[in-house]
Amino acid sequence: MIDMIIKLFFLFFIIMTIKHIYDIKRYNKDSSLVSFESIDELIEGKTILDPLLIKYDIDKEVSVDGLIRDNPNKFFTQHKELIRYSDFLVDNMYIYKNEELTDEIKSRYVSSKIYDRFKLLYSWNDKYYGSIFKGQNKTKLDKNKHNISVIGCMTGKCKVYLYNPKHEDYIYNKNSKKWAIPVDLEKNNLLYIPTNWFYNIETTEECILLHIDADTYFTSIYNYYRN
Repeated sequence: MIDMIIKLFFLFFIIMTIKHIYDIKRYNKDSSLVSFESIDELIEGKTILDPLLIKYDIDKEVSVDGLIRDNPNKFFTQHKELIRYSDFLVDNMYIYKNEELTDEIKSRYVSSKIYDRFKLLYSWNDKYYGSIFKGQNKTKLDKNKHNISVIGCMTGKCKVYLYNPKHEDYIYNKNSKKWAIPVDLEKNNLLYIPTNWFYNIETTEECILLHIDADTYFTSIYNYYRN
């Protein structure tokens, strides 16, 4: 009897994994940016195929100058290089999507509250990160491989360029912005990035961001290893 239950469980898991992997490959070819005045406009448990720009009061005061003042010798690893807060005394520096920064910018609690509004029935493996920018910077092109991906602006502003997966063959050339949906992300804004979409971030001034990624029970392994 126990063997039968175990076999049925594994069969269920395999079927659900195949279904969720198939579902995660879907995207809206005609998608455009959708703006919400409140996070309450989200439909609970619904998979979102369009990028969303949402007004949301993060209610946290944090600044690059404050981080430098409190612990100037604190260091992080960025592209295999060590970067200290004191390095931000000059412009054109950034630390991107660092898990340790979540506690430094005190965003873990607010990130968990935001995640609760986006999570799906089988959501799991939620991860929180932070980014800090000063001056002119541009991140490399990134791909959202997760079921849920949200960026929140805590301080300053930045420009996020979103790329629909249908443009994947064109977005690595010099004219990539031709295919982009540009988003002005400002303090107290959230940006939801659909699965499989590409994006990069540009700044011209100070900006502090929080990041939320999450998978499901059935996609976490696939999302970790896929291209």
